[in-house]
Amino acid sequence: MTNEERKTSGLMKLRRMRVLMIIGYGLIVIIAIIGVTLFAVNKNESVMKYKVSDVTASLNVQMRLKLDDYLARFENLSALAFTVDETYTYDATDETNDEYEAINIEKKISDELYKFCLMENFVDYGIVYANNHTVGKVSNGTISLFGNNLYTDLSKMITRERTRDGWYYGYNDDFDRIYYVKRVHENAVFVISFYTTELQRVFYTPDSVEDMEVRLADKYYRILYSSVEDELGSSLPADINQHVINHEVAATLDNKNLTAVSICSTDWYVISSMPTSVILKESRENQKFIYIVAGISALVAVLLGTLFAVGMSDPVSNLASVMENGNDGGYEGVMTSKNFAEKAQTVIREGGNQNSRAMVLVDIDDFRDLTCSLGREFTDRHVDRLIGVIKNTFPKAECIGRIGEANFAILTEGSAERENVYRSLVTKRCMDICRNFADSYKADDGTVYRISVSVGCAIYPLDSYTYQSVYDDAYKALYASKLRGRGIHTMYNSTLG
Repeated sequence: MTNEERKTSGLMKLRRMRVLMIIGYGLIVIIAIIGVTLFAVNKNESVMKYKVSDVTASLNVQMRLKLDDYLARFENLSALAFTVDETYTYDATDETNDEYEAINIEKKISDELYKFCLMENFVDYGIVYANNHTVGKVSNGTISLFGNNLYTDLSKMITRERTRDGWYYGYNDDFDRIYYVKRVHENAVFVISFYTTELQRVFYTPDSVEDMEVRLADKYYRILYSSVEDELGSSLPADINQHVINHEVAATLDNKNLTAVSICSTDWYVISSMPTSVILKESRENQKFIYIVAGISALVAVLLGTLFAVGMSDPVSNLASVMENGNDGGYEGVMTSKNFAEKAQTVIREGGNQNSRAMVLVDIDDFRDLTCSLGREFTDRHVDRLIGVIKNTFPKAECIGRIGEANFAILTEGSAERENVYRSLVTKRCMDICRNFADSYKADDGTVYRISVSVGCAIYPLDSYTYQSVYDDAYKALYASKLRGRGIHTMYNSTLG
């Protein structure tokens, strides 16, 4: 081969290399951008689902808390009826009653009840006696609905033995009203009712989630309230019910709906749901934008890469380079619930299982009843006192968190003590909390209130090997303390599971 032929062959190879370089660079850019784009799209959709799920679950819990407050307000308002002395002593079924005196007593009771009734938009706010005689505001609709069974069936609505009261809905297939009934004495009950439409104020949702559907269902999964028309009294839709049944607190997402559920103090379910298509609508818009930007970026990158490759692969430039270079070139120390969980998870994860740690949950017993009876200032003082007891009992705790209004969690420092020794030590500290916090208070009316805490404890890694599992075990132990009578502590064991 002559020298000229070698030069021509070399130039042809350089041209082919330039084409292959441009094609290869273009393929690399396109594949990289496609990969990044798909990752961004999937990540964006995942984040969108997570954030909307989190917001929906938070809104659901807020609505449940508002409902609990709303129903508790009715229960507290019912107590006003008992401020009239004759409410307790008068019995319309007593045949020895003087007729004139009975009329005056009933008028006095009725007048007082009507004063209280003006405070709220009640349908019923009155007393029903065993002979179906009524005093106060008992509507004709209720009397007609119950008929001769007015007293008998209202009495059956009292389902809570301790407080001698109860909530009921759907009597005789009437789903327009919700009833609250409280025992007055053996021959009388007090009844409040209101229209279910009043719950619209409780389940108000912001415009940002206008597509959210809100429902309230009883323990039989019948709908007490719904933001969807014509659902009162019917069963939950099947696609919603499958995510609610046997769940007290949950948030689930499938191809059709995002559903969040939480259970309130009356064992009713607050359910919020939103179509998945609505949740992903904004994500789909973002995906279009991402695809457009990715396409433009790929085109620009390929064009610039081509120009760069052409310049780099120019035969003259390469030859010159070869010739020149010779080669080819709130409370101090008390965390929030979220911060506690994060800190405790980190401590357990990084600390390993060489040392034992105790997860201790502490809850002030009957906190809501104490607040209602003795006031917020009283219970706040005891919350402050409990924090002091906890800090004195566990001075070297890894972290202390306030996980509820009257609920605290403690993750203790690590210990290399033997299992039986360490369990005994923690048990003693739990007993110290119960004993040092225990108190009593005698109110002006002579009522003596018991001030106590219940404690549940589980030990890592003796009982469980992860933060969540040891926390769950401690919660089971706390729940067992509540069942056993309050004011006591329980150490987790397998029988509680």
